[in-house]
Amino acid sequence: MKEKLLFGLLIIGVILVSGCTVRVSTFTIIDAKMSRSIENLEPVGLTSTFAPDSPEINVWYSWAHAPSGTELKAVWFGPPNYIKITDFTVTIEDMSGRGHFKITKPTAGWPIGDYKVDIYADDNLVRSVSFKVE
Repeated sequence: MKEKLLFGLLIIGVILVSGCTVRVSTFTIIDAKMSRSIENLEPVGLTSTFAPDSPEINVWYSWAHAPSGTELKAVWFGPPNYIKITDFTVTIEDMSGRGHFKITKPTAGWPIGDYKVDIYADDNLVRSVSFKVE
């Protein structure tokens, strides 16, 4: 036990002396919802089902405990079999707040099926939100 404690202290000392940055985050997504639009950073028309001709699809989210510089990435998946559609990345500078990601209707409309949006914080999956087009 004593050896493990000494080894741990040695590692911490090496990190401090070498100037490495250790980032510990308690980042959390408090809430995430699908909506038809966003007004004043609030979701409007909450739904988990969209029509093939919906002009846009939004995922709204709120967060807390974000260190400055946290990167949020939304990865959108759709039919068939949850293939990747697109992704977007933003950098958060505020400790807490609200934001959204949106995609607009493809020329031929949204294909019928199941979709999801995975939200990552600094490459760690923190939330998934599902929706349908029917």
